[in-house]
Amino acid sequence: MKVNSKDGAEEILASMISKESKKYDSTINMFKENSYCNADNTNDVLNMGLNCGDEVLIVAEGWDELQAIQEMKNIIENNFDV
Repeated sequence: MKVNSKDGAEEILASMISKESKKYDSTINMFKENSYCNADNTNDVLNMGLNCGDEVLIVAEGWDELQAIQEMKNIIENNFDV
């Protein structure tokens, strides 16, 4: 999925990703180029340096993984608007 926010993942946006990720029992990881992070950790998401146009892969593992991936996709592709 592609990051569409022109501001990238500033602190408040990284916080939104982590907050949403914590709602699920599944483990959610984000991958960008040669880096990855657990989406539960705001600082790790922020350190990925997400910018508009970046391609991000979301991988979830657990019983609610499909719902988790869909919600993370909605946040990332829709300008981080939950």
